[in-house]
Amino acid sequence: MTEYLVTTFKNDVLVSIKGLAVYTTCNDFAKFLEVIGKDENYKKLIVDFNECTGVDSTLLGLLTQAANDMRERGAELILQRANKRIEEVIINLGLEILATVLKGGITHAGTDEILSSGTQSSREASPADNATILAAHESLIETSNENAQKFKQIVEFMRADLGLK
Repeated sequence: MTEYLVTTFKNDVLVSIKGLAVYTTCNDFAKFLEVIGKDENYKKLIVDFNECTGVDSTLLGLLTQAANDMRERGAELILQRANKRIEEVIINLGLEILATVLKGGITHAGTDEILSSGTQSSREASPADNATILAAHESLIETSNENAQKFKQIVEFMRADLGLK
């Protein structure tokens, strides 16, 4: 079972991912990221991977879009406590260009304060729809030429399958 636990405190949001964070579990998380990414009230979004067992390109594409949205308004996305494999994928897809990636299991200084003072909520995970998956991969393509080469065929296939140009 996958969970996305959300805690807020002042202008910061902490999301702790528990389990496998992939397209079959990230529908509500995608909607959440869209709102938080554009909400002027939040200055930091910290995503904690300590209990995350794996990620896919859809989840990382969603984080890429959130990082872009947050940077446009002067806010910050922080990715922390990823295991070695997840950290490698984050770096290989170029997310450290858009987000602060705390390498080697490091925890952001504000994490404990958020956890001790914030309010929490959790919802059961659900699958992302095709439009969300497509948008996530398009965000990855825009990040780097290497990503464009990796995901171009996926995006073209999905666009054709969905009847989009």
